[in-house]
Amino acid sequence: MSRRTWLWQAADLTDPVLVKQHLSFCSKKNVSVIYLFLSNRITDQIYRHFIRDASALNIKVHAAMGEETWYHPNQYHYIQEKLLRIKNYQSSSAPEELFTGIHFDIEPHTLCAWQANPLEVLKEWLTNVRSYSNFVKEYLDIELSAALPLALRNEKFSSSTSEIIRLHDKVAIMAYRNFVEGSDSVASIVDPFIALAEKLGKPKSIIVGQETKPLEEDKLTYANLGEATLLRNLELINNRYHNYASYEGVAIHSLEYWEPLPYKPTTQA
Repeated sequence: MSRRTWLWQAADLTDPVLVKQHLSFCSKKNVSVIYLFLSNRITDQIYRHFIRDASALNIKVHAAMGEETWYHPNQYHYIQEKLLRIKNYQSSSAPEELFTGIHFDIEPHTLCAWQANPLEVLKEWLTNVRSYSNFVKEYLDIELSAALPLALRNEKFSSSTSEIIRLHDKVAIMAYRNFVEGSDSVASIVDPFIALAEKLGKPKSIIVGQETKPLEEDKLTYANLGEATLLRNLELINNRYHNYASYEGVAIHSLEYWEPLPYKPTTQA
């Protein structure tokens, strides 16, 4: 089971103490990939230093980016700016300093446009996905992934969801529930995505996301349950899906909240 995590606080990269802390934590927790926010405020040289340090610990770094409005074709220039930055960065960096992937976090389900006409939003979103997918294949040749909201499990979106899965190497499902089985559980969210990926014959494409950030709804996060329950449930998730060819592993959102999460030992089976 591979483990991934997000790091959105790119400003942390300017503090050597925090860099060492983050990478040490990820190494101890067997994290293989960090989705690292690509910020305009952070220089390429700072990214080079971080990725070089991560590479020394066998941790890959993927450039993370996204806004909910980026689903619309008239916002594609923002995506293009990021892609061109990565292209230039890659061409001027040493092998141990390279991004090994790009991760998009575009969540149009949070917008009013989605409530009004989700199928139209999906159609426009796919236009942008096709464009950036083609760019990554032609100019970058690195892993392409995206975070997908649970709204896309709806059967009426299955053709669009299948196409999104097909166009990415991997997708991280935002299966933000702190229980694995039963009604409205992790399994109830992930199963439809697994079924689509299996039908597509897309190996190692589904990543199960879990949340540690404090949220209003307790069921969405491990913030109040602690890391012991999180780790136990990660094993339950792996046990449920490891025999599926499309299953890749898990991703924990996000490092800023996972690191300070209290352990809170559990006696649950």
